[in-house]
Amino acid sequence: MTQKHKAHLLITVLDIDAPPIDKGILLVKIASTCCLQLPAMGVFTGGTVYQIGLYRNMAAVIKSGQLPVFNWVWFGLYRTSGGIGGYTYGLELFGRDEIEVPNSDASPDRLRNFLVDLVFCVLESHAVFQDGDTVGLSPGQRLPVTRSKGLVLPGMTLKIPCHESPRPDSVQESSPVYS
Repeated sequence: MTQKHKAHLLITVLDIDAPPIDKGILLVKIASTCCLQLPAMGVFTGGTVYQIGLYRNMAAVIKSGQLPVFNWVWFGLYRTSGGIGGYTYGLELFGRDEIEVPNSDASPDRLRNFLVDLVFCVLESHAVFQDGDTVGLSPGQRLPVTRSKGLVLPGMTLKIPCHESPRPDSVQESSPVYS
């Protein structure tokens, strides 16, 4: 469908004093509203073209007070010799380092959910991970954070390991913790 497009609309939110989260929410609201135009075919953001229905569905969480993380951040997965790797793409827009998970033995769903949980921790809790920190998404979990040259992304990224989770009956719900 994108080969048929004849024009595009560029949306930018310029407000030096506004927090990045507020600017991001406004941008998603404007883009989602523009999707209501009949000739609209898609939304290009973060290197990806989203169908208008999908983009609007992801944006609808704003109405319930949630952050439209899936409109902002791409969660990429790829095969490695040691299993599967993952990364985020979009955190830099919020002044944060992108996150990479190298050589995980986790399932693709588990790895993606792990990355999503980390991004929500960063954006909702304003967590700032630095080299040498530890992060845990469950009780007693302490995963090392390493900041180094990106494996699949340019620049410096945070590397956080993700391993297959323990048996479901031993997992407890908890808020992310970091130190």
